[in-house]
Amino acid sequence: MTETKKAKEQAAKHRTDLAFYACGGVPSAAELAVCPSLNSWHVVISRLFDVNQLGIKGRIYRHGAIPDGTAFTTRAVLWFDRKQRFVRCASGLFALGLQVGQQEVERDIPLDGVDR
Repeated sequence: MTETKKAKEQAAKHRTDLAFYACGGVPSAAELAVCPSLNSWHVVISRLFDVNQLGIKGRIYRHGAIPDGTAFTTRAVLWFDRKQRFVRCASGLFALGLQVGQQEVERDIPLDGVDR
């Protein structure tokens, strides 16, 4: 099967992003401020073509085609930020708000990624 130009570009973008994250990089605060965000989220495992994949289910905000607060499940997670600030999925970047049951005071991580 041949890949389309769009699929090749997307695969290259995924490789670039993952290499950046693996070296300690994080999306900029400006990038996270405009990408879709998920609140009241939790991790889910789904099965597609006999393969388990990690996803995030929550309420989506700032997505151009989906009304704010709609229940949403991401496609396969490619990178999960260890400080739970963002996830990179096959479909794009998502900022993470509060996890289900998490209180605002429990989460004091700046968007610039620098612990103070």
